[in-house]
Amino acid sequence: MHMVRLIGENVDFLQLGFHKGRKRNHSMGESMNKKLENFKGRKKQKGAKFPLKLEHYQEIRKLIRIEEKRYTSRNLLLINMQVNTSLRSCDVLKMTVGDVYKLGRFLEVLRIEQTKTKKQTVLHLIECILHDLRVVKKQYPTLFGENYFENPKNPLFPSYQKGKDKQLKPIAYSTYHSLLKNWVLAIGLNPDLYGTHSMRVSLPLHYFRNTNNLDVTGEMLGHINRQTTVGYVKRLITEKTLEAREEYHFYD
Repeated sequence: MHMVRLIGENVDFLQLGFHKGRKRNHSMGESMNKKLENFKGRKKQKGAKFPLKLEHYQEIRKLIRIEEKRYTSRNLLLINMQVNTSLRSCDVLKMTVGDVYKLGRFLEVLRIEQTKTKKQTVLHLIECILHDLRVVKKQYPTLFGENYFENPKNPLFPSYQKGKDKQLKPIAYSTYHSLLKNWVLAIGLNPDLYGTHSMRVSLPLHYFRNTNNLDVTGEMLGHINRQTTVGYVKRLITEKTLEAREEYHFYD
């Protein structure tokens, strides 16, 4: 099994502007926006984004539990849903209550039409996703109104903003993108190297690292063309090259 170093394991939360166990003077978003200012004005690194490793994903979930109070359950479900279904962010954000909840129970098998390819995808929701769904069902009424799950048109990932019809809108892509950049920076990673697409490819490429099974990896990503999957796998070569340079560099 490919072993990796846990980046962010010894993150100093006080140094990052976080205060465990006591009230903060400013929100996580405010403190992280200040940190992100350091990256503004620099030439951004172009190209495919890196996948998150399992350790990174676990660190982000810990961070959300510690730092985010109001939308903890929503954001935990959001990253869980995208990472473990490998859907594109546009397809995750547009999900509604009716996509996952019918006749008083959560569905274990979903049929989602992908926005980009128009391909019908069958998803089997694993227990960790179902667990997060049960949590949001309990907490959404307090945040977004009673009987929230009784309206199938309600967004599964609502924002605090309402549209002209006074109905809750789903989280905007720009909001999700900013949240992810904040989380990535908070665990000690370079936000230029990661994006929302990192969430989509993380599980399939984690699987490929340990199995070298290209066909199953492509199936997880919903690819029809095998060469498309080969292009994604090449990202791992770039990632391992950077790790090798960091670990085996010459020094005096």
